[in-house]
Amino acid sequence: MDERVNGEGLREIVAKTKGWLMFLGILSIIIAFIYLRSSYGILVVKDGFGNYSVLMSVVYILVTLVAFYIGIFLIKVSQSAKRYVRTSNLPELKNYLDGLRKCFKIIAWISVIGIVIVVIVKVVIIVGMTGFYY
Repeated sequence: MDERVNGEGLREIVAKTKGWLMFLGILSIIIAFIYLRSSYGILVVKDGFGNYSVLMSVVYILVTLVAFYIGIFLIKVSQSAKRYVRTSNLPELKNYLDGLRKCFKIIAWISVIGIVIVVIVKVVIIVGMTGFYY
């Protein structure tokens, strides 16, 4: 089956994705503020983390910054998609596709780094609670 996408079909596909990108961007910013509020709660209440509340607050603040950055980035990519749909300007399509590529790359790296940080923090907490030192 030979399915070719003409300019109108491409604009339609990009138009459908721009709303989702905007939604994910706003959602990431909301999540960033939730993490920021949580880091404050951990620091003040120290519930369940004891002496490690500062460490956990720092981790939450780092996650906050990352989520906020991703949110802003997704909104910018969404705006690039919106400009392409409105103007059919190929450089805007390139910006949109390049933004998607960067977005996937950022999310992949952040996911890997996040997993490593969580493992390190858990090990530090477990080692600190058990008193097991080398």
